[in-house]
Amino acid sequence: GKAEQQLADAGYYAINYDLRGHGDSDWSPAAEAAVAEVTTPLVTATPLIENVAIAATLFASTAGDELKQEWMDALAMGEKRLAFAHREQKARRSLPWVETRAVMNGKGPKLTGTKSLVPGGDGVDAYIVSARTSGHAGDRDGIGLYLVRANSAGLSANPW
Repeated sequence: GKAEQQLADAGYYAINYDLRGHGDSDWSPAAEAAVAEVTTPLVTATPLIENVAIAATLFASTAGDELKQEWMDALAMGEKRLAFAHREQKARRSLPWVETRAVMNGKGPKLTGTKSLVPGGDGVDAYIVSARTSGHAGDRDGIGLYLVRANSAGLSANPW
């Protein structure tokens, strides 16, 4: 939308990334706060924490080089948005509670499961989805992260 484009033009998205290395930015929270102060009217109208500070930063620190080549510039310019799909209904306050499963098949991983709440997920281009590769819900190990495009077959999203 218009607010997102104004934030991108102001450089708000890009300050969260080291675009040369496609990793985390070395900007301090104080520097980001200074930019946020100038852009506050825009920030309040967009899910920046969900889409940029959490999802896109998680992507920047965990994605492989090929995915970073494809996505990072568009994320930094505000042309694409991501959301972190992790929360599941039975999780309560347990971060490692993941029932969604990832099973490898001939085409790559097939994910099955339901995420009950995806903050900032409406209208994104893709989701970073947590899914269990081994173990049981609640186990700390055996959780992977997968980039799932919003237009993927079999994916359904219900905005609030």
